[in-house]
Amino acid sequence: MAHSTIWTSDGIPQKIATIRVKAFQPGGTEDAGYLSVELLEFHPDFEERAKFRGHALVRPREEFRRPEHAPIYRMCGDGYLEQPYISINEVFIHDADLAEMMRWCRRELARRKQYTPLIIHPQPLPFPLFERGTRVRVLPYKDRDCDTVADKQAGQLATTAEKSSLGAMTQVTFDAPARG
Repeated sequence: MAHSTIWTSDGIPQKIATIRVKAFQPGGTEDAGYLSVELLEFHPDFEERAKFRGHALVRPREEFRRPEHAPIYRMCGDGYLEQPYISINEVFIHDADLAEMMRWCRRELARRKQYTPLIIHPQPLPFPLFERGTRVRVLPYKDRDCDTVADKQAGQLATTAEKSSLGAMTQVTFDAPARG
């Protein structure tokens, strides 16, 4: 198993940092050890009550693109960003790597007195944001919660009903609502 390479000898994040994330066998969720991946950002979870909200943004690997692994390795910005990335929940990050990144974030939090994620290569939001009243055309999109083609929404013209939220949702009013 490869080791992570997060820091320089001076304790500064490297330009190309790597962490280890849980790997799974093709076709299932059977444990296959760890894969070394390029770390882009790490967002810690300091909350003591609701756990496991921390996550890392990493460069995609072919092993992560299997459909059965979509809930584990969540692709962000596919079809929107030129370089999509993957979001991985902290529970799939190697314990030693997670502990190292959390120590750094806690130190920065104490030093700066504000929430401090570990940002090596800043990533854009994986979706567009719109102002209220923006005219849009709905694109074909499918994930486990939404299918704009099956719902006969893809290709329709609409107007945003409110400003987009950072939760990746934009409420729209269709010019001609589809009939089911």
